[in-house]
Amino acid sequence: MTEAILEGVGRALAGPGPLIILLGTVYGMLVGVLPGISGAVGMILIVPVTFAWPLDHALLLFAAAWGGSSYGGAITAILINIPGESTNAMTTLDGYPMAKQGRASEALGASALATALGATIGIVVLIATIPVLRSVVLFFGPAEFFALALLGIAVIAFVSGESVVKGLFSGALGLLVGLHGFNPITGVSRFDFGTLYLQDGIPLFPVFIGMFAMAQAIELAVHHRTVIDVAEQAPMAVSFAGFVRGMRAVFTHFGLFVRSSIIGTIVGAIPGPGGAVATFLAYGHAVATAKDKSGFGKGDIRGVIAPEASNDAKDGGSLMPTLAFGVPGTVASGVMLLALQFHGVRVGPELLGPNLALVFVLLTSLFASNWITSIIGLLLARWLAKLSIVPTTMISAVVIVTSVAGALATRGLFEDVLVMLAFGVVGYLFILRKVPIVPMVIALLLVKVLETSLNQVLQIGDGSPALLWTRPISLVLLVAIALIVASPLIRPALRSIRR
Repeated sequence: MTEAILEGVGRALAGPGPLIILLGTVYGMLVGVLPGISGAVGMILIVPVTFAWPLDHALLLFAAAWGGSSYGGAITAILINIPGESTNAMTTLDGYPMAKQGRASEALGASALATALGATIGIVVLIATIPVLRSVVLFFGPAEFFALALLGIAVIAFVSGESVVKGLFSGALGLLVGLHGFNPITGVSRFDFGTLYLQDGIPLFPVFIGMFAMAQAIELAVHHRTVIDVAEQAPMAVSFAGFVRGMRAVFTHFGLFVRSSIIGTIVGAIPGPGGAVATFLAYGHAVATAKDKSGFGKGDIRGVIAPEASNDAKDGGSLMPTLAFGVPGTVASGVMLLALQFHGVRVGPELLGPNLALVFVLLTSLFASNWITSIIGLLLARWLAKLSIVPTTMISAVVIVTSVAGALATRGLFEDVLVMLAFGVVGYLFILRKVPIVPMVIALLLVKVLETSLNQVLQIGDGSPALLWTRPISLVLLVAIALIVASPLIRPALRSIRR
C-alpha cells in the first residue's frame, strides 16, 4: 500500500494538480459561505466542467470543493448565526455567542484547527482501514451486495427526516425512477414509453441537479429576501492573538477533540446519518462529559471544537462504504460516487486493488483542501461572511443559469434540461412537504446494484431467491432492514407496553 500512497500523492501534486486543489478549495469555501447552497450542490454543478478532464484532475477538483465547503459554513455560523450548511448548525450554539462577546477570532481559530485536524483524523482512519476493507469486500457476493444496498436506502430513509413513512416514500420513488430503461442483465427495456431517450434510463446527473440545485434555487427565489439583516450581525473585529487563543484551546481540550473526531468518523461510515447527526452527537458528548456545563449555549469554546471536529472527520468515514461497496455514507460522498461513475470508475475490489493509487489522489486533495480552507478562512473570514447578505434572488438566479448550463453540457441534449427542470419542481415540492430528498437520490445511485445483484441471485438459485437468507451476512442485513421498516409500528407498541 505504501507504493500506492506515494504514487497517488505524486499524481495529485504533479503538473496543475496544486492549482486545481487551490481553485477547488476556494470555490468550495464560497459555496459553503452562501446559506442554502450546500457543498453537495457545489460539487454537482462542477461535474460538467470536468467532462473532458483527465480523471486525476477531476477527482482533485471534486475533493477540494468538498473539503472547502465545511469551514465556509462555520464562518457564517460563528459571525452571523447562519450556518452555511445544516452540518454547521450546532456551531451556532456557542460560536455566535462568542462573536457577540467580541471573541469571534477565538471561535474562528478553534474551528479552523478543529476542522483541519478532524479531517486529518478521518482520513488517517480511512487509510488504516483500507487493508481491512479490501479483505471484507471479498466476502461479499450478489446476495450481500443486494442486502447492503437495500439496507443503505432503509437507514437513510429512517434518519433523513421527521417521518419514516416520508423517508421510505422518497427511497421507493428513487427506485421507481431508476428502473427505467434496459434491464442490465436481460436487456429488456422498461418504462421507455416508446422513446429512444428513455431506453438508457433517466439520466442521473440531470436528476441530481434538479433535486438539489434547482429545487434549492426555486426555494430561495420564492422567499426573495436577503439572507440576513445587516443590523443583526455580531461584531466582526478579528485579531491574530484571538486566532492563537482559539487554536490553543483545541490542544487544551484535546481529549474532547479526539473523541469528537472519532464520533464523526464512525457516524460518517454508517450510510444515512450524515454530518448533522455527527455534529449533534459530538456536541451532546461535549456537554455530557463536561464537569462545568454552565457555559454551553452562552459562548463555550468546547461547543465549537466538538461539532467542527466531528463534521470534517465524518468525510473520511463516509468514504469507507462508498469506495468499498458503492454505498455512500453522506450526500457529498454520494455525489462523489456519481462523479466516479460519470468518469467510468468502478468502486469496490477494482478500486481498492489495481486502482488503489486513485484513492490517494482523492485523499491528497481532501487533506490539502481542509488545511488550505482553514488558513484562507482565518485570513478572509470578515469579508467572506459579508457574502451572506447577498439577496437570495441573486443567488438563485446564478444557480438556475448554472443548473441549465450543467444539464445541457453533459450530453448536449435539450431533453436533459427538461428532466432537470421537472425534478427541480419535484424537489421543491419535497421541500414544501418536508419529504427528505436524500433517500431518493441515494436510491437512484444504488438501484443498479440492487437490480444486478438480485438478477445474479436468481440466476445462481435457478429462479429462487433463497440465497438471500441462506448466506449469514445477507440474512443479518435483511433482518436489520425488516426491523427498520417495521419501526413505525414497533415503537408505538413498545410505548403502550411500558405504560
